[in-house]
Parts: sequence; C-alpha cells; structure tokens
Amino acid sequence: QETGYAFVHLSLQEFFAALYLMISKSVNCSSLKSNFSLKSKWTFKSETRTWFTDSFHIFLSGLSSKECRKFLIQLAEQSEACVTSKQETVLQSLNKLAATDLTGPKIIELCHC
Repeated sequence: QETGYAFVHLSLQEFFAALYLMISKSVNCSSLKSNFSLKSKWTFKSETRTWFTDSFHIFLSGLSSKECRKFLIQLAEQSEACVTSKQETVLQSLNKLAATDLTGPKIIELCHC
C-alpha cells in the first residue's frame, strides 16, 4: 500500500510541488524547464488549466529569487551551483515569457514574486 498525502487546499500541494522541483536531486534543469513550460495551457487564459493551477508557476517563480537561495541550499543539502542552476533555468523561462504576446496580468503575476 502506497503512502498518500492530503492537503487542505490545492495551493499547498502546488507549493510543495514547486519546492520539490527546486530541491530534489532527481530533478535536473531540463525536467524543471519542461514543468515550467511556456507552452502549457496555463499561459493562455482562454484555455483550460493543466493539472497545476496558476499558483504552481507563481511559487516556482518566487523560489527562483536570490533571496530564497540560502534557504533552498540548506533544505536541499546540495551545492550552491546546483540550486543556482535551477533558479537560472526558471529565470530564463521568465525572460522568454516577457518577450511573448501573453497578457500583461500573466506576466505581472509571475514577476511580482
């Protein structure tokens, strides 16, 4: 029998999913980039949501800030280079996002972290 977890609100699950991607040794930069895909249905307001809602991308963006680096290094028990690499991967995706034709509210949501 597998162990499962239940969360009071989906946003908690999304935060832990974003945190897992940032600190897990089994997640490399290319898999992180695919989970933060700019081609996901999330980026288009008129389309249905993917299995993550808007909060997942916001949490991942927030965890990519320099202020979170020390916390992530301690939590992940990994080198600064590994954590920095993952943060830069998300930041590169955000820079690409800023150059697209997405609506202003989507870009503001991500960058206010």
